[in-house]
Amino acid sequence: MQSLLEKTRFSLISNENAYSLFSIECINNHVKLISNINNKKKIKYFKKNFIFLNLNKTSIIKKLKNINF
Repeated sequence: MQSLLEKTRFSLISNENAYSLFSIECINNHVKLISNINNKKKIKYFKKNFIFLNLNKTSIIKKLKNINF
């Protein structure tokens, strides 16, 4: 899994646990985590690694293209 995460730029995370082992591995490999805007209040650590989007809208791809690293 390590080699895949090194090549990855973004990953979707579930609503249940924002700090799962997978999420921590993504953070360690500088992968941006995409989460629903409703989870923004739950995230207290590593905020710069999260991207909050309204996942119910169709303009998600446009927003992802405009993100700078």
